Amino acid sequence: MGVVLLLTAEFIDPIFSGNGVLSRTCTAYKYLDVTYVSNDHPISSYISTILSVVIFNTFIIFQTKHILTCPLVHIVCGCPEGVDQDLKQKDNTYGAHSIHAIPVTRWNRLDRNSHWKEMETGVTQELINNVNAIKPDSCIFIDWTMLSTAEKLKQRCWIFMCFRSFSSSTELHKDPSDRSFYVRQEEKCMQVAYRTVCLSEADKSALISINSQYEETRQLIVLKPPLRDEFVDLPFIFDQSMDSQTVNQAKHDLLSEHSCVETTIDIFSEIKEHHEPYIQQTRHNDCSACSTLGRRRSKRSDNYEPTLDCSYSDKYLLVETVDSGSDSMQDAGSGQRKMTNVGQSFKPSGPCIAASFVKEPVTKRLLCCVRLSPEKGAHRFVEIVAHLREHLEQWSITPTLCGTASCPEYAQSIKERLMTVFPSCAIINKFLNPASLQRMFRETVLNIHPSLNDAYGMTIVEAAACGVVSVVSSDGSVGAVDLFTNFCGQNNPLLLSDMTNHEEVANNIVRYLASPQPEKLRRQQFCYTAANSWTGKQFATALSNVLIK
Repeated sequence: MGVVLLLTAEFIDPIFSGNGVLSRTCTAYKYLDVTYVSNDHPISSYISTILSVVIFNTFIIFQTKHILTCPLVHIVCGCPEGVDQDLKQKDNTYGAHSIHAIPVTRWNRLDRNSHWKEMETGVTQELINNVNAIKPDSCIFIDWTMLSTAEKLKQRCWIFMCFRSFSSSTELHKDPSDRSFYVRQEEKCMQVAYRTVCLSEADKSALISINSQYEETRQLIVLKPPLRDEFVDLPFIFDQSMDSQTVNQAKHDLLSEHSCVETTIDIFSEIKEHHEPYIQQTRHNDCSACSTLGRRRSKRSDNYEPTLDCSYSDKYLLVETVDSGSDSMQDAGSGQRKMTNVGQSFKPSGPCIAASFVKEPVTKRLLCCVRLSPEKGAHRFVEIVAHLREHLEQWSITPTLCGTASCPEYAQSIKERLMTVFPSCAIINKFLNPASLQRMFRETVLNIHPSLNDAYGMTIVEAAACGVVSVVSSDGSVGAVDLFTNFCGQNNPLLLSDMTNHEEVANNIVRYLASPQPEKLRRQQFCYTAANSWTGKQFATALSNVLIK
């Protein structure tokens, strides 16, 4: 799997959907502690397998093993006309070895009216020659939109990565012919590919339903996308509005399951010049149980370094460190104080530091962060807000709609309706970068994911990584729910609701917001821990196994 060719509708900025975010995860091999040997290396033809010799009772046993090498990933993607492709690629290649961007006039759509035809016609003989020259060992095309581009490049060993089953997304089927079109496209994708990868069990079932013999004749694998780097191991959030007993008990619950944590530290003071939350980070000894809590290992040492949020560049962080002999949170106040700029690296002298935000945000939001396209269901969010208006006004919560407009007419009607229902609402007309999205989640009391059918729904997981609970469809057609169910079992912390019954959803939201703080905090803790249970390194290893034929 030394060289990988990846075809995707969006990859370099400006991306407009989770499709672009997930495409970038396919270059996540930086997490693997392996060395890549290129195809033209003198020893490359000899390292596809190695022989390990085991001597036992005078018998010599030869065992073949795959060598896990870190591939070079070459990208072919779309890019809006007028964008300086060279500048964008210079800014960030997201781990790709090379990027070929095909200029397109259509953008912000992924359905049959998207730029898939322009991608096909943009395949030149020069591009074909360049692809042949790199001699890819594995070729991946993402969604049916890249099928015709893949066919024109005339490579073998294709893998079909289905980021969304369009044939089962009923809200995409505006024309009577839409479903049959998507069925034909996805069926052909599975015929062209020797292996298919999808994001959820629901999409796997949908693809099998297209061809009942598929499971027996082709390989179909479910591979969940990982949490983005920028969201991994963020400090857990506590509101200042919570009483100290509730917060201390929550910290105890969050950390007590991990025996390697020797001590924790409280920080509840404020610096007069600034009105932002203080950050209190947690450092742990090395154990598998701690892989889901707030820490990150330094690649150059065996120590754990705090990962400090840099979105507030002029804030300061008050950190109290303690001796390893301190064995309880009550003992944590006796250590030495240190002050550091949030943007700087900080190494504590004590063995542990604990993580928390302690300031209630000035703005409290009921958030819906989706692309403004009918299948994403933003219209349901607006109707839910209509049922919640009195409660939101009473609790000073601002309904906030955030996302790019895939369908301008639909988007305009949704925004006008929301402003009519709740004049003091907030509308953000863009795809937020990770830092902006984190800042938004810090102000969010509840995240609404109104889609009835979604292959995954990454904002659900990213909200959870910021300690925010989401309201999600209960019918099993949103892939991210699997992550929380698998991790938490019957204690799924998401608010699962019938998203077609707006009054019922509104009542569930009111009950949650009015529930005791410990109950809400427990849900937030489950969300936070589950979100951090599947990250880039695990995904990269799993994807490597997919690429091994």
